[in-house]
Amino acid sequence: MTKVYKNFTREELNKEYDVAASVEGVQSYFVQYLSRSKATREKVGASFDVPYGTSSAETLDIFFPNSRSNCPIHIFFHGGGYRSQDKWNFSYVAEPLVEAGAIVVIPNYGLCPSVRLDDIIQQTRSSIAWVYANARIMGGNPNAITISGHSSGAHTVARMLETDWSFFHRTPHDVIKAAIAISGMYDQEPRRLSYVNEFIRLSEEESLRNSCFYNTPSRRIPYLLAVGSQETAEYVRQTVDFAAALRSRSYDVEHMIVEDRNHYDILDSLLDFEDPLGKKLHSFVWPK
Repeated sequence: MTKVYKNFTREELNKEYDVAASVEGVQSYFVQYLSRSKATREKVGASFDVPYGTSSAETLDIFFPNSRSNCPIHIFFHGGGYRSQDKWNFSYVAEPLVEAGAIVVIPNYGLCPSVRLDDIIQQTRSSIAWVYANARIMGGNPNAITISGHSSGAHTVARMLETDWSFFHRTPHDVIKAAIAISGMYDQEPRRLSYVNEFIRLSEEESLRNSCFYNTPSRRIPYLLAVGSQETAEYVRQTVDFAAALRSRSYDVEHMIVEDRNHYDILDSLLDFEDPLGKKLHSFVWPK
């Protein structure tokens, strides 16, 4: 059979990038996301659907700790392959961070195929610029903004670190102080060559432009790439190879393979401050 990427046929790529099919009982995770997020919204003070741009998709949720005075701010970008999911499903990510004293922001953005991937990247950059501009109003510290993202949100994180912030009015070049990218797809070409492209509709030019392997973050910050040991071989490969690519350009980045975690439960490690991944998040949000 014809190899379309490295040593993969299209059918093999389809299997590697169909993460839902790789996890038994995947629907139960989505049910948990919804129920846990509902419980968080009932428990934690928040402002919902705050606009940061002009389109209906450009809104964000802000979760507040009990005491709001110069709090660190953490922005989480949800996954869904750029074609599904919603910030509403990931409210639960905010709870442990808010309880520890951080403000948490979870943005929405447009979804493919209604928008292009380039549009999504521009929207998410705008969300960060909005958070910086409004940090003091929400009780946060504009000089203590960190970000994380899961799945396609991890790719978002990587693209955010490449940003020339001079294009955003009064947003400093060091707006992001630390970043964690979890279970990401940093090379878009295998996705373009798989069934996924029926939804995201990348051209070859768009794929290359959005493949982080060919770009370096604009400045040095604490940066971690993480992936679950039970994820598909391609997801693990993407994380390990992207970390190696950055190191080859003298960019100091850590990578972590989180044991006994799959693509859908790895966020539980992120949110457990006793877990190695959660400890890293805590140290980024509250540096010593």
